[in-house]
Amino acid sequence: MATPVLRLVVEKGPKKGETLDRKPGTLIRIGRVVKGNTFAIKDPAISQHHLVIRFLPEASRWTLEDLGTSNGTLVNDAKIPPSDPFPLSDGDTVKIGETTSISVGIDAVAEAEVEERRNVRNRRGRAKKVEEVVVDSDAEEKSDVPKRNDTKGGGGRRKSTIRLVLW
Repeated sequence: MATPVLRLVVEKGPKKGETLDRKPGTLIRIGRVVKGNTFAIKDPAISQHHLVIRFLPEASRWTLEDLGTSNGTLVNDAKIPPSDPFPLSDGDTVKIGETTSISVGIDAVAEAEVEERRNVRNRRGRAKKVEEVVVDSDAEEKSDVPKRNDTKGGGGRRKSTIRLVLW
């Protein structure tokens, strides 16, 4: 079954080039401060808690909600009403703050293809990207390295989760 994965790419502003990928069921909070937000952007015109992006299963779509900010949020150059979920579409552009511009991508991806991709921070506050991918090996693939609970090694069908940390 395919799920609509959301990809946010910062095109302009202090976080230019950063990307967030999320599956339905996750909540994205964007604001000026780290505490209480998934993604913090240091821009004086962005509120501490500026907006929320979530997937609404009953509508089967991603929505953006401005949290009643003083400077507002623009989607495709149109100001959206505060505190009202606004539907997002593939190709939309979200503008917040003085310079921040975020492009929206919505892509249907098979659930087994990508488990989760997220930006996390290390102890020094530097961003690192963590990606978990589920790999399904073929039944005919043979290996000389024994698997757990298999002293003979090789063969069999199995799934593995690989966690990649990119600095």
